[in-house]
Amino acid sequence: MRKIGRMGRSVGLGFVVWCLNVVAAHAAAPCKEAPEGMVCIVGGSFTRGHDSEQNAKPAAQVTVETFYLDKHEVTNEAYDRCVKAGGCFRPFGIPISPSFLQKKNPVTHVTWYDAVRYCRFVGKRLATEAEWERAARGPNGTDYPWGKEAPTCRRAHTSRCGPRHPVGTKGREAQGFGVFHLSGNVAEWVQDWYTPCYGACEGACGEACQGNDPKGPCGGRDDCSTSSQKILRGGSFLRGPNELAAYTRKAADPNLPSMMAGIRCASSTPTLAQTAGTYLHLKPRPAISTPATPLSEQHNKLFWKSPEDVLANKKLCPRAGRSGSDCRDPNHYVTSNESHPYLWHPYIQNLGGGYVGIGADQNYNFIAWARSEYVWLMDYDAVIPWVHKVHRAFLLKAETGQEFVKYYDPKRAKTSQALLEETYKEDPDRKMILRAYGRYRGKFFRYFSEKFAKAKTFANKEHWLITPRHYEHIRKLHLLGRFRAMPGDLLKESSLRGVAKAAKEMGIVVRMAYFSNAEEYWPYSPHYRESFEIMPMDNLSLIIRTVSHPRWGSKSKSYFHYNIQHGLAYKRLLAEKAKDGYKGFRHRNIRQFMERYRVGTSHLNLTLIQLPRE
Repeated sequence: MRKIGRMGRSVGLGFVVWCLNVVAAHAAAPCKEAPEGMVCIVGGSFTRGHDSEQNAKPAAQVTVETFYLDKHEVTNEAYDRCVKAGGCFRPFGIPISPSFLQKKNPVTHVTWYDAVRYCRFVGKRLATEAEWERAARGPNGTDYPWGKEAPTCRRAHTSRCGPRHPVGTKGREAQGFGVFHLSGNVAEWVQDWYTPCYGACEGACGEACQGNDPKGPCGGRDDCSTSSQKILRGGSFLRGPNELAAYTRKAADPNLPSMMAGIRCASSTPTLAQTAGTYLHLKPRPAISTPATPLSEQHNKLFWKSPEDVLANKKLCPRAGRSGSDCRDPNHYVTSNESHPYLWHPYIQNLGGGYVGIGADQNYNFIAWARSEYVWLMDYDAVIPWVHKVHRAFLLKAETGQEFVKYYDPKRAKTSQALLEETYKEDPDRKMILRAYGRYRGKFFRYFSEKFAKAKTFANKEHWLITPRHYEHIRKLHLLGRFRAMPGDLLKESSLRGVAKAAKEMGIVVRMAYFSNAEEYWPYSPHYRESFEIMPMDNLSLIIRTVSHPRWGSKSKSYFHYNIQHGLAYKRLLAEKAKDGYKGFRHRNIRQFMERYRVGTSHLNLTLIQLPRE
């Protein structure tokens, strides 16, 4: 048998690798006609990475399936169509030079979450890091999309080229697979989470970045507990030619709307994804009857005897209209100041189950619309539970909404006060309940009378006080002992957690939680997260909230922006850990939920977070 020398073995090994690449390329699905504005990137094996750069080590063979990639970076014109449709958002409070906003130039100042939102809006996705590099190396696997030659201003727009902003593709030639600006111009977000190398270093990606269609840490999911940075590829107009190679990768904060970051989308198939069905919560649900029986003795004890927070020690904030973890707003919001709650109506009808909320009578609308069967209302302002007790006394007596309003008529003050004294003669809060009535009866009379005066307006047509079936539902819950108003600070450990435990022990699914705009004023505390870990929810459960900061919507339409979040998603996001996150958690507050996950609707001031579709 002949011996094979060192050169022979080297040539033989190279031939084998070449053959394997050919087989892999032939095994990949053939290209089909690409969607408009996209090109087909034929699948196969290629050398990903480079041993000359620490975070690109080691160079190794990986395989990707055939996929489709945008020819061009997403332009301002295309992105603004998404903004106009409510699917995308421009950054708030960041001045952008007009030269960056020219309609044919690539969009910039977008976060990774913005990029994901846009690509999903148009039925696409972000490319994986391996897919992006496959496209950037071109058909011949070179270091640049155009080949082996060094970068020039004709080939790529870098910091050495004018102008000092991203440019369109006019006068440029397609490169490699027929793609424009893969190197230079704007850096492009990819799907993967960042690691300091592919292999053989501390914190390496390892197996997740190897083999067939690698997707990086956590399988490329939108959230990952082991990494907090995403990846920008391709260099930019702010970077030099030394950062344009196909293997160059940069770690980036996914929340940062960088002036050099842009978007290019991909698709696994030539048929773009369609919106995945109607939102589950917009599908008609069977009508739910108002409960007819009081609670059992065991349930009654669990419902009414859960612990309550002590509110006396919380000081007043120095400025009205603001709240915090260590102080409360000096104003007493005894009536609702939210003008567009009807935006939630189509989503929350006939949810049934348990209801947890804060604030005043706006809750009664949501409870009536949802046909909630068990209600816990709480507030960190002790005046609000006293006001609910005033309402309760009149609800127990008044069979209609009109009769209820008459109890606040100043002409009937003596009769109403006598009723309150009799109803709460043994209540330890009796004096404060009477004081709340005396202070606010005129306000309530005007407020509730106005609802009837404007009964035909769109905002009031389903109001709990005006619509007989809604009023009867609220009244019946009080009569049956299924409606509890209590002191409760969402950041303390007793009330909210006590309600969560009670609901769990009673076998009640909490279908709706409403917290007004309270979440804007504090980071999520350990007690709050633990309460929702306990809180029983299911696929129909919702969190409804308002947010008042102008970054979320148009103040010309409404002072408040309205948001709906899937309850199970809320629980999951609150619990998600991150090694370098806020106190070990990935999400600090509501702002991060809104920035990362909200999607628009046909109404400018209503957004949704991770609602399931059918």
